[in-house]
Amino acid sequence: MLNKTKMWLAGLAISTLALPAWSLPKTMIMDMTMNVSQGARPVKADAKIYYSNQKFRAEISSNLNMSQQSSTAIKVSNKAVFLMDINQKIAYMIDSKSKTALKVDQAQVEKLTGQSAANAPETFTNPAMLTNPAKIQEELKKQGAKVVGKTKILGHPVTIYQMTKTASVPVGQGKSESQSVTTKLWLADDLGLPMKMEAIGSKSGKLASLDVKKVVVNVPVSAAMFKVPAGYQVRNLMDMYKN
Repeated sequence: MLNKTKMWLAGLAISTLALPAWSLPKTMIMDMTMNVSQGARPVKADAKIYYSNQKFRAEISSNLNMSQQSSTAIKVSNKAVFLMDINQKIAYMIDSKSKTALKVDQAQVEKLTGQSAANAPETFTNPAMLTNPAKIQEELKKQGAKVVGKTKILGHPVTIYQMTKTASVPVGQGKSESQSVTTKLWLADDLGLPMKMEAIGSKSGKLASLDVKKVVVNVPVSAAMFKVPAGYQVRNLMDMYKN
């Protein structure tokens, strides 16, 4: 059980810290829906994202309930709040019931996953990437992505990128198999934001999808949104596993 929790937290840390691979406006508020259908149990999540000054806040509601599965001090229910600092490469997972914040930084991610900063994606190791649309497009092309179309989403002009790679895909009961996975990304030209994403396995069908439902930019966002609330106990992820 500990290993499953450890793997989940490691995956969460990577996803949380690597999420903002975008060319960002000054401030932003975004609503999105995410679906992951791979494995034994499909996961659906609705997220509200706040961004300002290289910091993120994600408020997520999903059908995933870790409270009954996790043996750690942090009990993640189907509602969660995550705080992220791009420049500091630190994230916090907030538990409002126990008034606890679980801290995860890049060094911890490297220890849990064995992935060094030198081998991590450039969008994660270089914050300058986040404000440079040309760099993001260059990185997509390096990954083998090709432009396959143009459209509009929520009034924003969008370029559609597509790439196909071989990946290990979970197929249930702890098993996985090698499949060809095609990923499409709808990237807003004026914002540099991913407005839509889908990944389809050659055998499993749709594996994951993301759809932006609403986005507003350059609106007031309070700095307090990105701070651990006063009175919360901050726990360190690696210290928890040492104990």
